[in-house]
Amino acid sequence: MLHCGCIHYELTRYFAEDRLRLNQFLELLLLSAVWGSSFLFIKLAVPEFGAFALVFVRTLAAGLILLPMVYLRGSLLKIKHHWRHIFVLSLLASSIPFSLFAFTAAYVTSGFASILNATIPIWTVLLGFLIFGEKVSKVALLGILLGFTGVWVLYGDDAMSQSASIALPVAAALFATLMYALTGFYHKRFLVE
Repeated sequence: MLHCGCIHYELTRYFAEDRLRLNQFLELLLLSAVWGSSFLFIKLAVPEFGAFALVFVRTLAAGLILLPMVYLRGSLLKIKHHWRHIFVLSLLASSIPFSLFAFTAAYVTSGFASILNATIPIWTVLLGFLIFGEKVSKVALLGILLGFTGVWVLYGDDAMSQSASIALPVAAALFATLMYALTGFYHKRFLVE
């Protein structure tokens, strides 16, 4: 799958083996570069287009690219059968988070926005444990602790000095990452056959 919420399943496939093959490593590197640079492009484009026009253009372009691919794979009937769940996923994985991050981009640096986006694994572990009854390993707990520590080390002082002026944009970005984390659970529950 191409959207963020389902990358969990792709990464699980990659890390199920002992080592990454070179092409898998390069795919992850390319994916990281594309996703990481998207915050820079959002920061540059929001003043020119506006937040919601930018989201519309991004999702329209993605749809125009993906629809022929779906057609060529012969998957249009699956879309027709699951259209309600696909609509919910489009909200959770694209429309809502894209809009919230576009709003956030007007108030914070692209680097800070990308660090906020990096909280997705933290949300995923917390949601899995608190809501979906998944067990949390010691490694996952250590990862959450390191994640919070890393965010604090990178942006804690800056965030505290600007806390009042960026509280709403930061909350919007964190809500967006919560939507991304929910996407994986929703996909697993309703669309995995």
